[in-house]
Amino acid sequence: MIDGGMLDYGVLTAIPGFSMVIRLLQDGPFGSTEILKTDLLDPFMMSLKKNLPADLSEAIPAVEAARKRFDERYNKALEKSMLKLTGLPRHLLEKYSSTDLGGKLARTLLEIARAGNQKVIELDGNPPPDTGLYDLEKILIEASEASSDPRNLEKKLEGMLQDFNLRRKFIDEYSSFFKGVRKSALAEGVGPEAFSTYVKAATRARNRKMPELYSSQARWNKMWAIWKESKLATTLPLCKTT
Repeated sequence: MIDGGMLDYGVLTAIPGFSMVIRLLQDGPFGSTEILKTDLLDPFMMSLKKNLPADLSEAIPAVEAARKRFDERYNKALEKSMLKLTGLPRHLLEKYSSTDLGGKLARTLLEIARAGNQKVIELDGNPPPDTGLYDLEKILIEASEASSDPRNLEKKLEGMLQDFNLRRKFIDEYSSFFKGVRKSALAEGVGPEAFSTYVKAATRARNRKMPELYSSQARWNKMWAIWKESKLATTLPLCKTT
């Protein structure tokens, strides 16, 4: 998951933001699928090629083709997940996630989420930091509150999304996207006020941070001590240890 969201009764509970945190070295960082493809997809495809009867084996795509298809499906699912954060009603999410406007907005949301998160973070006994440049939660909540007025949204986001070009791209795409969505909602009998109320509430709910799941420093210290003393520390390294 790009946001590292997880509930784990062992080492971690939840991770705020979109940092590329490594939980276990053999899993790779959140937001990357390379190890998943190398360790699971590639051997699976090669095994099919090797063990299926000849007539079936010929129909199995090459590893690179399977990787390409995996990436295409994964990226589409990822874009859909990002659009969901905008508070879009679920049935309209299905309709608009495959449109050009939906795709553009989703990719811009990913750009905002990934900004500042290029560095892979290996855990060192402290809670993983949120290294992102922008708070996507606050940005989307402000966008939902600004309704359909791009000028109002521009003023609200100046201090949150400092990159002028990225801010303008987000505002233009968000405004254009929701202009079409509002028309669809109106055609279904949902008025502007009711639609706006739903989007505001859904945006807050879907972007809600859950600090109750974050570990305190004291808990991190305790978990780290247990981890380093356990036999697992030699067989399933959490990070580079000395």
